[in-house]
Amino acid sequence: MNFFSTNGFTLNLILSLLIVYEVYFLDAHQLGDYITDFSPQAYDLVQVHQRHVISKRSIYDKVINVPLHFHSKRLDLTLYPADEGVFHSQTKLTVDGEAAMFDRSHLYNGVVKGDSGSHVSGSIIGGVFQGVITTSSGDVYHVERKAYHAPHPLTERDEVHSVLYREADVDMDKFHQMRAKRGAKKDRYSHFCGFDEEEKRKMFALEDSGLLYQPPFVREKRATTPDKNTCTLFMQTDPEFWDHIKATLGTSDETMIRQEISAFVAFLVNEVNGIYKTQEFGGKIGYEFRVDRLAINQTCRTTDDHWFCEKSIDVANFLNLNTYTDHDEYCLAYILTYRDFADGTLGLAWVAKPGSLLGGICSKYKPYSESGSKRLKSLNTGVVTVKNYGERVPKLMSKLTLAHEIGHNFGSQHDESGNSLDCTPFTDNQDERGNYIMYYAAITGKRSNNLLFSPCSIQNMSLVLGDSTNTACLIKNTDGFCGNGIKEGTEQCDCGFVGDCSTCCGCCVGRNKTNAGNPKICTLETGKLCDPSQGPCCSANCNYHNSTVCSPATECALPASCDGTGYHCPAAVPLSNFTECNRKTQICMNGECTGSICSKIRGGLWEECSQSSGDTGVNANSLCTVSCKDPSTGTCHSSYDPGSVPADFKDMLQTVNSGETITLKPGSPCDQDLGFCDYFDVCRQIDDLGPLARLKKLLLSLTSLENLVEWLKVYWWAVLLSVAGLVAFMTLLVKFGAVFTPSSNPDKSEARKLSKPLTKPKDSRRKAEGPSVGYRQSDGRVQMNYAQ
Repeated sequence: MNFFSTNGFTLNLILSLLIVYEVYFLDAHQLGDYITDFSPQAYDLVQVHQRHVISKRSIYDKVINVPLHFHSKRLDLTLYPADEGVFHSQTKLTVDGEAAMFDRSHLYNGVVKGDSGSHVSGSIIGGVFQGVITTSSGDVYHVERKAYHAPHPLTERDEVHSVLYREADVDMDKFHQMRAKRGAKKDRYSHFCGFDEEEKRKMFALEDSGLLYQPPFVREKRATTPDKNTCTLFMQTDPEFWDHIKATLGTSDETMIRQEISAFVAFLVNEVNGIYKTQEFGGKIGYEFRVDRLAINQTCRTTDDHWFCEKSIDVANFLNLNTYTDHDEYCLAYILTYRDFADGTLGLAWVAKPGSLLGGICSKYKPYSESGSKRLKSLNTGVVTVKNYGERVPKLMSKLTLAHEIGHNFGSQHDESGNSLDCTPFTDNQDERGNYIMYYAAITGKRSNNLLFSPCSIQNMSLVLGDSTNTACLIKNTDGFCGNGIKEGTEQCDCGFVGDCSTCCGCCVGRNKTNAGNPKICTLETGKLCDPSQGPCCSANCNYHNSTVCSPATECALPASCDGTGYHCPAAVPLSNFTECNRKTQICMNGECTGSICSKIRGGLWEECSQSSGDTGVNANSLCTVSCKDPSTGTCHSSYDPGSVPADFKDMLQTVNSGETITLKPGSPCDQDLGFCDYFDVCRQIDDLGPLARLKKLLLSLTSLENLVEWLKVYWWAVLLSVAGLVAFMTLLVKFGAVFTPSSNPDKSEARKLSKPLTKPKDSRRKAEGPSVGYRQSDGRVQMNYAQ
């Protein structure tokens, strides 16, 4: 088609009008079906990832800055590693049933810069920060990968990797309406918990069947145990969940997928902790959860239990199959999946009863009646799915689902209307505060009551939590886990489970499935002096070592040896303070390499600093050398040119390094944390863009595009006038320029050259005989003849 054709301009005009209509008349910041406003994020992934790597490897340089924004509002984050949280140092990780090392370095906590009352928790994986931001004003923001959401014009650009939105902008009402349209029963509108009347009858009948096999016991006197406030969790994911995360990330990197899964589990448990820790039950407050074991199932195994590999299974049977495993070691055991259960069900869990261990928290692996026979089961279990009618549910809904199901484990049933305690205020009285978290139908999570338990729930849960029978497995948050091979808390020793202890030494009473409640576990065997788990100075024959080196020499301390008087390694003798260490870039202080070499400059007031490549007169070669700031002038001097530094600095260099330059260790941050030093002492810029990339970033950056969208929404009429003017101009150009356009049509005149006049000049030559216009063949081509 000719570029200047009228049809082509008509099509261009229509497309332009459609673009203007979409920008001006449609909501440009609606993301998917449920998020009504958001801001795409396009900060430099390479820079954040590099800072994460430095933080992971460095002892001191742990802080990471992540620049975020919500439209024009800055939300710059200051993050530091989450050393403790729902995952702790003894949390076990298994992958397809095999023990694996659990690296928690991708998990972070922090604050918003300039907002001391804020709190941030999340993860950095592949340079992308995902997490929850709570400001001091009470606003809650979520940051997630764009891959978890439907495509949007503002997220389709390559540099956009994540989206930020306010929790208040998640339209959960629309989510529930979409669920209803997609097939939820009318009498169960937005009913997300599978604990309906029919399921309730079946589950209670099975729980009661446990009484047939329960030996007589003397009920303990109720006693409040406010110090026992932590419920340990066994969190498990099935292959369906693995496949979903793998497909979403678009990667086969197993480490990255595991980190993404563990980050999601951390998010869920953190959010549930925020709900339970502030709620009072029976006069006690501060109940919380921690993950003692995380099991990630990547594939379906044939040599082990593979019940989670069943494709077509309803939520009740899925939960029931989870009960066949012994979960006595944990307060609760949950499995996360990505399955579409019938009727839009998102979760199901067993309900606790006061004074009974036949369901809910701390339930034991014991026999129950099933299909006329006896079957061992653990009823301290639950299941949560993040898939609903073919789509992933919002994270807000997943957090409410887990909190709701754990509420069942703690003894609460569903809130029912018409109760004298006013447990369904929105249903009964249209109270704007909404219904409570244990309402049978899904809630929005944005009304004030949605994250609270009703008086009915508190009453039932307090009865369970106030009974020592139900709470026997709760622990102090500082208690250790007997059986992990690490002595902690009140343990005298910890050699692991019985098999581990017999293989090693036989000094400590190990743990097994039958003695979990025995107070003698994790104590020394009779007649034994010590156990190797207590310290490095205990031998395999349960005696104290003598003269054995238990701590090697370091740059700042001499080696330490056992003295035969105990299992602890004696403290090493430190070298004198101000001894150089770490390639003479630092000094020893109290036996550790923690001080700056700049402290050795006369007066002791000089501080370490980092020069910037953007400062005037800074040599690029000096960025990977030790620099110190003069306290009197505030100037940052580099040791790159020892002859140009102040006399005191020069004296220190002479004493420490014979007056030579001191270079930083490879991998050290440089250029004010914008780069890192390589092995050639060159500061490699993390964001080292070329001229074309910088031009692209300037013209096609996310900020520029957002500004363009806002301008188009205000000045749409100018766009219409411009398009109309362009079409008119091009139409005139086509019409008046047609005589200059070559054509293969024999009925058209020969195209004129722009150098010739438009009017035919007079010619004195004789007119040719024959027709005024004709054809002649020349060189195999058809040419037009004009008779003159």
